[in-house]
Amino acid sequence: MEAIEPVRESCCQGVSLFNVFVIGMDAYHVQSSLTSAYWSSRKALGLISVLPAQDGEDGIEVTGANSAVIHVQSVTGGHEPHDLVSVRNSMKQYRDAVQEMVQGAQVNILCATLGDSFSSGITPVVSQVSAQSGAVTVGLLALPHPDDGHKYMHHSKWALEYTRPNLDALIMLPMEIIYNVFSGSTMTQNMGERISEMISQVLRGITDAMIMPGFRTCSRPDDIAGFFRGAGEILVGCQAIEYGPNGPCDAIHRCIHHPFHALRRFEGAQKVLVSVCCGEAGLPMEEYLRIGQFCRNELGNETDVLVGPFPSDRRGEKPFVVVFGRDLIEKRRDGFDYPVAELPPEKAPPRLPAYYRKYYGASRSVMGHDVSNF
Repeated sequence: MEAIEPVRESCCQGVSLFNVFVIGMDAYHVQSSLTSAYWSSRKALGLISVLPAQDGEDGIEVTGANSAVIHVQSVTGGHEPHDLVSVRNSMKQYRDAVQEMVQGAQVNILCATLGDSFSSGITPVVSQVSAQSGAVTVGLLALPHPDDGHKYMHHSKWALEYTRPNLDALIMLPMEIIYNVFSGSTMTQNMGERISEMISQVLRGITDAMIMPGFRTCSRPDDIAGFFRGAGEILVGCQAIEYGPNGPCDAIHRCIHHPFHALRRFEGAQKVLVSVCCGEAGLPMEEYLRIGQFCRNELGNETDVLVGPFPSDRRGEKPFVVVFGRDLIEKRRDGFDYPVAELPPEKAPPRLPAYYRKYYGASRSVMGHDVSNF
């Protein structure tokens, strides 16, 4: 710990009120889908990457004024990966450093792909430190596909069990749903890139809407942070906006009716956040002004709709929309019949001889249906 003390102090000098923790190599690909210029231009945003140590070396590396990388030893001397508990214990030596990084932070976002032992073991530790700091803690967690095997599924359930109590808001992205979204439009060799880009858009739906100014010179961090404070499980949908009439509304309609969840829908959501990336070319103002009312028409006038636009500084980027819903009220769907419990038929006492069981059972069945005397 003494060797990393100076590094820890330098890292804390650049930590902002809003931090993104990128945990594991899969989440690091999400970070890499955004250029270094993207991260460096957002001075209000701190970036802390937690990655497996290479060549057995661990420590904290300062990579910028507001960014750092924590290298955690995650394999044994025989290059065998640690189990979940061992990985979690390996992260404990950096708890003090992480506590200083998040000291005074308002919002911490944890981005991880659960399943492997590293991300599944690290995420609960970081979430606990963030929750103890008093910051709004948001978990953006991708879940493994069932075809990844029971081991990955068990790891993700274990991580969720110890992470969920520390989160203000939980955004789950099941890979099973994501694969279905891209099926029919993406080749297998492009899936990794498409998944990273989609997760980065959901992440930007929080960060850019919070720290980037919209049509005015000021941002809306308090409004966005308030939406996620104590929200519990968040329902999310993400869609590209096609240029043309009704482009934003069509994209929002697809988000509302096709979220990243197999069963839950946005109907019954009490609060909805619509993050709109206006793209490099921007959107027609008349189309933007229809977004709030369109959401209320779809979900009900009593729905509290918050629309957060933000510009794009990426060359050639097309507009997209991310819809978040909280405080969902489960509603019974029309045409759904709840199963009716049926009692098994009464049987004769098993200890009587066969003849008496047959006679007793037959007489009971006849008497049971004879109601003429009543």
